[in-house]
Amino acid sequence: MTASLSERVISPERRALANLRTPLTAGELAAVAFFDRTLPDGWEIYVQPHLNGLRPDIVLLHPARGIAVFEVKDWNLSKLEYEYRVSVDRAPELWSREHGGPWFRQRDEPVAKLTRYRDEIRTLYCPRLGAQLESQPGAAAAITAGLIFTQAPTEAARALLRPALTAHRLSGSKAADYNTISGGEALAQSLLSEVFPWAARDRTSSWINEEIAADLRSWLIEPSHAEGQRTPLPMNEKQLELAMTRTATGYRRVRGPAGSGKSLALAARAAQLSAEGKDVLVISFNITLLHYLRDLAVRYPNPKRSITDRITWLHFHGWCKRTCEEAGYEREYKELWRKHFAGPDDLAPDANSLNEMLATDLPSVVAAAIRSGSGEITTYDAILCDEGQDFRLDWWNLLRTSLRSGGEMLLAADRTQDLYGHAAAWTETSLENAGFRGGRWFELDGSYRFPVELVPHLQRFVQTFLPGNESAPPVAVQSDLFEPLRVEWVQVAPDRIVMEAVDVIRSLPQRVEPQILSWSDLAVVAQTHRIGSEIVAELETLGIHSCHVFGNATASSRWRKSAFWMGDARVKASTLHSLKGWEAPHVVVIISSAHRDSELRGIYIALSRLRRSAGGSTLLVLCGAPELATYGESWANRSEISP
Repeated sequence: MTASLSERVISPERRALANLRTPLTAGELAAVAFFDRTLPDGWEIYVQPHLNGLRPDIVLLHPARGIAVFEVKDWNLSKLEYEYRVSVDRAPELWSREHGGPWFRQRDEPVAKLTRYRDEIRTLYCPRLGAQLESQPGAAAAITAGLIFTQAPTEAARALLRPALTAHRLSGSKAADYNTISGGEALAQSLLSEVFPWAARDRTSSWINEEIAADLRSWLIEPSHAEGQRTPLPMNEKQLELAMTRTATGYRRVRGPAGSGKSLALAARAAQLSAEGKDVLVISFNITLLHYLRDLAVRYPNPKRSITDRITWLHFHGWCKRTCEEAGYEREYKELWRKHFAGPDDLAPDANSLNEMLATDLPSVVAAAIRSGSGEITTYDAILCDEGQDFRLDWWNLLRTSLRSGGEMLLAADRTQDLYGHAAAWTETSLENAGFRGGRWFELDGSYRFPVELVPHLQRFVQTFLPGNESAPPVAVQSDLFEPLRVEWVQVAPDRIVMEAVDVIRSLPQRVEPQILSWSDLAVVAQTHRIGSEIVAELETLGIHSCHVFGNATASSRWRKSAFWMGDARVKASTLHSLKGWEAPHVVVIISSAHRDSELRGIYIALSRLRRSAGGSTLLVLCGAPELATYGESWANRSEISP
């Protein structure tokens, strides 16, 4: 049974479809109307959703039946000649010409575009669905991808696209059910079974549920998942200056200690530019940070319009992949990574070789893709880079090639959080050659996020273990509210760290009394995937469930990072790398090693993830590294668990 007009969820709402920023074509309007009248109850229709910069024509969603993404083409196949040119070392290319005229390459190859939509939906926007694919390949059936040719017969459209479908391994009767090609007669005759066979059968799917649907909705519509999301961003004078202004050159570099509001100001600037009609790329090194930045951006107080629909959120390697795909360099990109992986999930043992690839080979391939001039590589009015100390200089200069003339770039950094040793290359001379000609760092000072009583512990850690950094230690900013804090240091024997960590976490509700602990407000930070995995497994047996990033395989960990989100109702458990930029009112840090400078920087990052809260906040450190025992003795609440 199809849904009534009053029941159907359609976004934007029907009365707004005639006034979209990118006007719908006659064929796109016809396709929307087709789905509106033929889809059974419960199917939601999203028209031109932003979807992180990809902009498919139509996305359909049902929390019990599946997902579909459709591209609509108003091509008249009788007016132009089309042909595919296929080679062994390139993705299929679509060429066209007027009858008897010269051939031109079509930049908009529809099968590759549709494949990209589906891949990003399951890897970035529905990571829980992607995780199922590791052990259950059948989960791919949850997503249908379809092309609708409104001005051509179905058979003619299928004949045209056959070479591309074969090259992308989408041909065959079974694949055809989930990779549909349909023509104008299917719309005119309301043949849902031709356009979207799975929906016509009106069956439930074992591969999708409300949680997965909610993951995708958060990209299709503005998120509003928590009370904090309804609270405008609190911004001081300097943060407002960053959000509202630009430099004469368009280039700006910002630095400040943890808690000074770098990410907040960057997200606000992105929202302001979006509200001005600018296309913005927000980029970070870590996947997990992007969720946090998006949540900040939607709280920017500008009621005039949707303020995030022109922002694209990508981590650096995601941008590299998308750029290569847009330029037709998929083969070169995949081959580069294949050299450094033993299999689809396992990292090759030569980590030095991988690092060299990231430093040299990957930038070279992306640069070649950009120089080739093939495809249509997306450019932006502004590129804003958070946690800039994680970026290599070559990466930054590659990003500059995607900036439109007269655009702006922002780099936010803190050298005390330089985990990868990249910040050393950012000398004043190199900055001059990276667009920052003249000028100075824009300095943010004061740590607004931290409870005041925590700041001396952080200052002492920086002064003792991280001397010589350009960024100053955090400085406390007094709040007008009473915000109870408990900080505790527990020194344990290294071989008992997992067991003791589980006992400490289980006892947290009693330890923080009279505060009330909500498990969803707790972040557990471990230095290694092994220790983190053991802890979350033990917690699971106690009925304490977690949203975590831990996994032995690279792909497994990547899915979990994409799904790592502070709005999740479970305990958050993470490595210190993936928690960069995040914050929580209750944090447990498990330290297993403190030998190297990079480990000490990571420990500082973990200690600085705490957020002040009127309901109270807690930082509990479980330390198995004897090198930090003396430092731990300076904490007022300090204990030792002997072997």
